[in-house]
Amino acid sequence: MATPVERYPDLKVGTIICFELAYDDTSYDTALHGGEVIVSQSNTNTYGGSFQVHQQLTINRVRAMELGREVIASTLNSVTATIDSRGRVTNATQEFTADHTIATVPIRDNVNASVYVAPVLSWAALCVTFVAVGAAAVLSRRQPR
Repeated sequence: MATPVERYPDLKVGTIICFELAYDDTSYDTALHGGEVIVSQSNTNTYGGSFQVHQQLTINRVRAMELGREVIASTLNSVTATIDSRGRVTNATQEFTADHTIATVPIRDNVNASVYVAPVLSWAALCVTFVAVGAAAVLSRRQPR
């Protein structure tokens, strides 16, 4: 039986570690630099039994939709899951349970528009905020008290 590396020697795996997942630029760069399959790795041992485990899985789901790629969420002792490009969890393990999963996912090289548009929208929102705060400061000085 051939391993995936033997079958696909040119496969580009985009890897993201737990805290990087929260940063848009890191995720977008993974797709822009050719990651055909995304693997998100984390050790959520400290957060076991808390909301953070499900928050991490939810962020993985959002990233899968944004990037238009399947995401393999791999953890040491928490929820490991395969997430399709529409954000659906197609298989998952249970928290604090010794388990493994094997998944077949499509290899994708497209780059969704969100990867290009989202950074522009973020900067535009920041500029609008600065203009609004500046205008409010100027107007508050002009009005008599």
